[in-house]
Amino acid sequence: MNKQVTIESLSNILEKQLDIINQKDKQIKLLEEKIDFLIRQRFTSSSEKFPDNQPSLFDSEEPSTIESIEDSEVEEIKVVVKKKGGRTTPPKSLPHIRVEHDFSEDEKVCSCGCGMKKIKEIVSHQYDVVPAKFQVIQNVRFTYACSCNCGSKVKTSKLTAQVLPRHQVTPSFLATIAVQKFCKYGFRFTS
Repeated sequence: MNKQVTIESLSNILEKQLDIINQKDKQIKLLEEKIDFLIRQRFTSSSEKFPDNQPSLFDSEEPSTIESIEDSEVEEIKVVVKKKGGRTTPPKSLPHIRVEHDFSEDEKVCSCGCGMKKIKEIVSHQYDVVPAKFQVIQNVRFTYACSCNCGSKVKTSKLTAQVLPRHQVTPSFLATIAVQKFCKYGFRFTS
């Protein structure tokens, strides 16, 4: 009998564990379906369609109250419409240089012999950058000697004080080199 009881209890335990395993399998299946749904919802293309049970914001059953607004309550609203594409006009703060591309006087004569007159101008804009301009400064010093040969010393005019004596660079040249070096390596001056 003892053996019989243990077999029955073991079979009961086995059945309970099989039921638990089946429940766990169902729960795993349900969770896998939820994960699949969430992944599809997150990573698939979406449209902006509303569900059928979503009420529309534009279908109002109340009568419109626009007619009851008085003129004093209405504010003027300016609507700015931006053009798509196209070109913008350059800012007025930039200097504008007018370059005229015109025909020669001979080309302004029609084939019939009459002179042609200008009827319109077509203006187009281009942005231009004038790079740094390098120049050579000739420091000319004059030497003077006495015209009567009296034996006095010869005089030569002096240069103005230099940042680096006996070098061929000006202070602005040194400043340009310093700025380019610091900008190239990412250093910024802070105040």
